[in-house]
Amino acid sequence: RAKVKLMDVVMNEKAATGENFELVLSGWFDQLEQSGDSAVLEFIEFILESSAWKGKLSLEDVNAENIGHVVHRLGNNIGIGPYPICSHARPHKNFKTNLSLFIRTFAVQYVAKRMTSDDFFHELLLPWINALTASAWRAFRHTATLIAMNFVTGLASILDKKTTTVEQHMSQLNAEKAKSRQKVSSQRLEILESQIDELSEEITMIMEIVTGISGEVLKHRAKDYRPEVRSTAVNQLGEWMTQFKSEFVQDKYLKYLGWALHDKAHDVRLGSLNALSGVFDDSQNHTSLTDFIERFKDRLVELTRDVDERVTVATFRILEQLTEFDPLDESTIDTVSKLMLVDSTTRSHEAGRFFWKTRLADENIQVEGREFASGVFGRGSLHSPVGHVVRGSPRRHGIGVCGGFSLGARPRA
Repeated sequence: RAKVKLMDVVMNEKAATGENFELVLSGWFDQLEQSGDSAVLEFIEFILESSAWKGKLSLEDVNAENIGHVVHRLGNNIGIGPYPICSHARPHKNFKTNLSLFIRTFAVQYVAKRMTSDDFFHELLLPWINALTASAWRAFRHTATLIAMNFVTGLASILDKKTTTVEQHMSQLNAEKAKSRQKVSSQRLEILESQIDELSEEITMIMEIVTGISGEVLKHRAKDYRPEVRSTAVNQLGEWMTQFKSEFVQDKYLKYLGWALHDKAHDVRLGSLNALSGVFDDSQNHTSLTDFIERFKDRLVELTRDVDERVTVATFRILEQLTEFDPLDESTIDTVSKLMLVDSTTRSHEAGRFFWKTRLADENIQVEGREFASGVFGRGSLHSPVGHVVRGSPRRHGIGVCGGFSLGARPRA
C-alpha cells in the first residue's frame, strides 16, 4: 500500500476528518518507533510544506546544530503568493481549519502513545517549531505559530481531563483513608496512590511542553509585528483558557488579552474580546478576573467607541457579561449609555440594549403615558422604550434631556 503524505491528508477535503487524522497519525507514530529520524523528517517537511515551501529536506538539516540558519536558508524556497493558511484559493479554502484539527489530533495521539518522555519532541521537533515561529519569513512564522498554539490547545483539553481524574482519585483516596481500620482496603489504597502518581507524572511532563511553548511562542508572537500572527496567538490563547481554565485563566496569561485590547489591528482587538467573552461566560472564572477587570475596565469602556463595528458590538456584550458579576459604577454606566444618542445605528442600538439591561430591566417604568412592567421587553428589542429612544429624537422622549429621568438616575415612580 502506497504511503500517504501528511500534507495530502490535510489538503484532501473528503479525508480531512478527525477519524482519518487519527488513523494516519497512528501509522506515523508506529513509524516513529521503528525509524525515528525518517518520521521526524517527514513531519518537519509537512510543517514546511504547510507554509508553501517547496524542496527537499535532509537528515543533516533536521539534525543541524543551528536550526535558525537552516530555516533562513529554506525560506528562499517559499512559493510566491499567499501561503495556505492565508490563501482564499479553492484548494486552501479550509486548510487552516483542517491543519488546526490535525495538530490537535496529533497532540492527543502524542499523549496516548505515551511519547511525553521521548526525546524526539524536546530535542528535535520543539526546537524546529520554535525556530520557525521566530523566522523572518512570515509564511514560516505564521504557520508555525498556528501549529504550536494548536498543539497546546490539544494538550490543554487532555490536561483538564487528567487533572479532574486526579482530583476524583484524591477524593476517593481520602474517603478510603477515613474508613475504620477494619474496613480499609489496602489494595484499593495502593491502586489509587499508583494511579495518582502516574497521572501526576504525566501532567508534569505535559506542562513542561506547555510552559516551553508559551514561553517561546506566545510571549513573542503575541507581540509580532504582523497582525495576522498576533491574531493567531490571541485567538488560540482564548482556546487554551476554555480548555483548561484552572491553569490559563490567570493574570500571567490574561495580560496578553488585555494588551491585545490596545492593538492597532481591528482583528486582534476583536479576537481578544471574543476570547474574553468565553472566559467571562464561565462563572467559575469570575474570582480569577478581579485584577484583570481593575486594570482593563477603562479600556473596555473606550472600545464602545471603536471605529470597527464588530469590536463595538463585542465590547457591549463583554460589558453586559461583566455586570452579571462585577457591577459597573454609576458614572461608567452613564458614559456608556449616553452612546444611545450618537449617530451610529449599531452603536446606539447596542447602547440602548446596555441601558435597558443596567437601568430599566428590573424597573416598572412609564414612557409616553404608558406603564411597562419589568421584563415586558426583550433585551435590546427595538420595540422597547429604549428602542424608541434609539430610533427617535431623545428630546421628543425626554430621556437624558428634560424628561422624567436622566441617564444618571433611576426612573421616578
